[in-house]
Amino acid sequence: MQMPNRPFPEMSLRLKTRLALLGVLGLFMVFGAVALDRMNALHDAAASLSATVNPDIRLIGEIDILASALRTAEADSLLDDSAAAGQAARDRIAVLRSRLDQRLDDLESMPLPSGSAEAEARALILDLWPAYVAESTASVKLAESGKIAAARAAFRAAGASHEALGAALDLLMAAGEDAHLQARAAIARAADQTRWLTLSVGTGLLIIGLAMVLLFEASLVAMAQRLLTAMKRVAAGDPHATVPHTERADEFGELARAVRSFAASLDGLRRREVELRALAGTDALTGVANRRAFLERADDEVARALRYGQPLSLLMIDIDHFKQVNDVHGHAAGDAALVRLVEACAPELREHDMLARLGGEEFVVLLPHTDTARALLVAERLRQAVERAPVDPPRHACSGVFHITISLGSATLQGDLPSETLSTLLERADRALYGAKHSGRNRVMGSSLAAE
Repeated sequence: MQMPNRPFPEMSLRLKTRLALLGVLGLFMVFGAVALDRMNALHDAAASLSATVNPDIRLIGEIDILASALRTAEADSLLDDSAAAGQAARDRIAVLRSRLDQRLDDLESMPLPSGSAEAEARALILDLWPAYVAESTASVKLAESGKIAAARAAFRAAGASHEALGAALDLLMAAGEDAHLQARAAIARAADQTRWLTLSVGTGLLIIGLAMVLLFEASLVAMAQRLLTAMKRVAAGDPHATVPHTERADEFGELARAVRSFAASLDGLRRREVELRALAGTDALTGVANRRAFLERADDEVARALRYGQPLSLLMIDIDHFKQVNDVHGHAAGDAALVRLVEACAPELREHDMLARLGGEEFVVLLPHTDTARALLVAERLRQAVERAPVDPPRHACSGVFHITISLGSATLQGDLPSETLSTLLERADRALYGAKHSGRNRVMGSSLAAE
């Protein structure tokens, strides 16, 4: 008996074909969903990095700057015995402490992982702050009661707490930078996962053997490789990294835009970090290096000079009768005098010399590769330049143009002494400065003359 012709085999083949196509489509949908999820995760990680890391670093830098300013203000309160100046210094100390309390409250409320290095550093800072306040308050009270010697001794004792506080801030800053690096590593891992996912999609496209799918796969792989290369260069901190500009409306277009956004945010983060570091080492009034930046550079220069047997000298500078300048011409004129001193001295120094403000009207000049005779010549040039430079106060200051003079003390590194350090060099320069002032001011004195 002959079986009737039925379209079942053809229909079966068509059905199988359709089922295969549906299977491939389903596979593509699964791969697409996973790829989109990974892309979104990478985008969220980039957004999280730009939104959370930078405020931590900015807050820590601000706390560090305020702590240094507070220490300087407390030192200033012990330098001047007048009641008005002492009250002004105490008022500034109160303002700085209030601002520091607010910033420390912000630091305490900052969400940090429990048990992390950041949390431990924060706890150390919050523990050190009350101890430092208590010690510095004792110094101020002794000064108010007229016990200047005891106040200065208490001030020096509080320096240990201040140094510990600074070290804890540095530790917190380093922990924040470590968190930054970990976040970037997580983004790199997400990028690697996206790459392997894209390669898997390409393998699936190769299986079906369709020319259009092969072309599509090649396009996707090329786009992914370009984006991955761009992401790796951005994550590695390459300033010349460029992200492919694409107008694609698919997930790769979204990923390209996310990478561009991340690169822009990371670049802005790096610029702000550089600005904060520069701000932490710069005197706000004069624009030269502050005490902290000077000590860091001077330690390196002294170590280098001792290692290679090279000459190195220091000049301590102090404005003569600066209190009278403030009293007669006003504090605005006093600030103008400090700025004018820097403007007069800068042209007389070499590019690798360093002029820094230690606090108040006291400055220091670091002179690498400079022996005693050369240092004294430089000091005399600086003295003459400042003496010639007129100080023009701001218009609102109740004063006309006036001149200032400076006294300078010079000291040269003695490499043949095993006990020679930056501290001993500063101490000898300070003694020479005291000798110049004791001898009539507006003059230069070397450490050897001061010792005599």
